[in-house]
Amino acid sequence: MIPNYYIHEQLMFDCRLERQRAMSHQKLATGLCRDRSRLPRCLVAIIGGFLIKLGSSLQQLEPREKQVMYDR
Repeated sequence: MIPNYYIHEQLMFDCRLERQRAMSHQKLATGLCRDRSRLPRCLVAIIGGFLIKLGSSLQQLEPREKQVMYDR
């Protein structure tokens, strides 16, 4: 049995804080799992972007070399 209203209020407040902490930990854990599943996709996107830039820069270099050959 709870002796007075103040102690009851404190207990309820502590229980609410504990539930909020548990919920925030659960959200954090869920977010970490999502980030881990995104990591491979992000790496593939970064590598793909790099390869596209590399390919376009190589295409820009190729016509210049051909022009030099034709000018000779």
